[in-house]
Amino acid sequence: MLIIMMVFFIFAGNFLAFPFASRLKFQLLFYNVFCFFVFVSCFSYLFEFVALDIEAAFFLLTVNFTLFFILSVVDLCLTFKRKLITKRGLSTFDYLISLFLISAVVIEIYSKLHEYSIIHIFSNVLRDDFINAYLLYFLIFFTAYLFYNGESKLDMFLSIFCLFLCFLLGVKGIVLLILFVYIIRQLDSKFDTKSIMKLIIICSVGIVSFYSSYVVPRVLFEGEHLLDVIYDINQRFIFYSASGVLSFSIDYANGVDMNNISSLYVPFYNGYVNIFDSGSEKASYMVNIINSLSISGFGSYSNVKTLYGTIFLNSGNYKLLNFFVFFVFNVFLIVFRRLFNQRFKYTNTALTMYLACLLISWFEFYYWHAFLLYGVIYAVILDFFACCIARKFTISYR
Repeated sequence: MLIIMMVFFIFAGNFLAFPFASRLKFQLLFYNVFCFFVFVSCFSYLFEFVALDIEAAFFLLTVNFTLFFILSVVDLCLTFKRKLITKRGLSTFDYLISLFLISAVVIEIYSKLHEYSIIHIFSNVLRDDFINAYLLYFLIFFTAYLFYNGESKLDMFLSIFCLFLCFLLGVKGIVLLILFVYIIRQLDSKFDTKSIMKLIIICSVGIVSFYSSYVVPRVLFEGEHLLDVIYDINQRFIFYSASGVLSFSIDYANGVDMNNISSLYVPFYNGYVNIFDSGSEKASYMVNIINSLSISGFGSYSNVKTLYGTIFLNSGNYKLLNFFVFFVFNVFLIVFRRLFNQRFKYTNTALTMYLACLLISWFEFYYWHAFLLYGVIYAVILDFFACCIARKFTISYR
């Protein structure tokens, strides 16, 4: 029954969108990616996971189809004269920001390395509040901007170097999110053989980054055998692929209702607490660490519930309201990128990062991470300065 339901949803979505596939490339990608990971979860019993609940699967697939349908209809109804993609290439202003940013991050890292052995640069030591949080947030945002707007070989070098710094100072999800922004860029461009090759390279970089984040510290620092580590990582990869869907499935079947609405709006809620009510307790997005998933010989737990599952479990009596807000927000992202991306390049990138969260919706609710909101703040400021600079030169020319 599960397989039949999966085939129906996959066929229905792709059949409806097929006549408009060239316009709905992003919508088709996020829809099919989510369906794929639900499909993988259908075979969880082969890997000694718990079985996927059919009602939970139906709920996830229905919400995914509804979002896909709404975003597709809105996109097709938009009329616009501008091209979808922004003008590629970086300005002198961008290069100056890159120089400042890389210098600031490298200097801060170097200033603290005396506390550790240089070989620990790949270990978790650099990931635990190693540099100023606001500098890290700006690094994440601007790396995504470089990937989305870079054109020359120098631009690509800057992008990869900044991505390397994000890899050292962040977590795997952040690196993947930046790579997803680049994938969206390729979808926005003319989709030819060259674009497909770039996507293959990016996917390879993502896989290599995933494996490197585990292989390097465990082989170099803990002395484990390489083949044992790779086998364990393969198990972990399978675990990550199914953990979001199956973890939500367990909570859904058990009637879990965390009713923690503030966790869905963590950046806004905690920002309000910091400014107006410093005595109150801040919200946390780590709201469920129940040991609900396990593989034989692999002791771990899942606290991710997919994007849609997290909204459902944390909304209490306001499920329809929160899903409405979520749908409207993503409609806004589609509209903005269609109509205003030529004028606001930085903001376009920051909002594209939010849109990229849909490509990892099968795993986690990424909207609650503060670096996304700060990316929008930084982008608005940079677009303001860029507009002022452009206006000044235009007036001077006249």
